[in-house]
Amino acid sequence: QQEELNNNISVSTNNEKENNQVNDNEVALQENQIKISELTNKLSELENRISLLTSTNNSLSLDNQSLQEKNSSLIQSMDELKSINSSLSNTKDISKVDNNNHHNLLNEINSLKEQNHTLQQQNNDLNNKVSELDNEQENLYMILAEKDIELEQLKG
Repeated sequence: QQEELNNNISVSTNNEKENNQVNDNEVALQENQIKISELTNKLSELENRISLLTSTNNSLSLDNQSLQEKNSSLIQSMDELKSINSSLSNTKDISKVDNNNHHNLLNEINSLKEQNHTLQQQNNDLNNKVSELDNEQENLYMILAEKDIELEQLKG
């Protein structure tokens, strides 16, 4: 009877250990499911961020294109004014030319030069912003890939 009692105690102890192991496994499973849910949410946030950055990047590219077109137009206007100015300067009967008109043309050329410089600076700034966004988008794609790997490992 003592041996049978010892066997029963041993079986009971083993059962208790197995139950504890099952409970531990269930807790670990729940923790993994929570982690998977958190990673899935993070993945969704990153995808939304990438979408927003892509949209912003496209918008900046369009702004950049528009500024380049304005810049070209200003350069053309400036060239036309230079030509007019040159033509006025080369006129033999310069005394008949309205000196004020000549001065205004020079002022207009200088103003166009300033506008051109400002547009070139804005263009450079936009190009830099596009590069920054491209880099940030690349970093987010790398994070997304890492999260995908983590998610697969947790699922596996």
